[in-house]
Amino acid sequence: MAESAASGLPSSFVLGGIHDAEVESFDSGLGLGALRLREHPAPQIRFQCTVISDGSREVAPGTRVAVQLGCAPDGSLEARFLHKVS
Repeated sequence: MAESAASGLPSSFVLGGIHDAEVESFDSGLGLGALRLREHPAPQIRFQCTVISDGSREVAPGTRVAVQLGCAPDGSLEARFLHKVS
């Protein structure tokens, strides 16, 4: 399967779908975190605390999540919606 050089994801990858991921890091002071997709070890994907669905604005590293991805203003991938699965 061919990969997109910009994102590291397969060229068949569709933005907007729900994907299984795991939180790798989260800084509660900044409200910023990073995650990786479980189905494809793409580069880290950033997220802001405001996209966490339960309104807590907190998520621990290692938490399994369902995410919807979109493009950030700089063209990189970012999570637009994050729901804690475990």
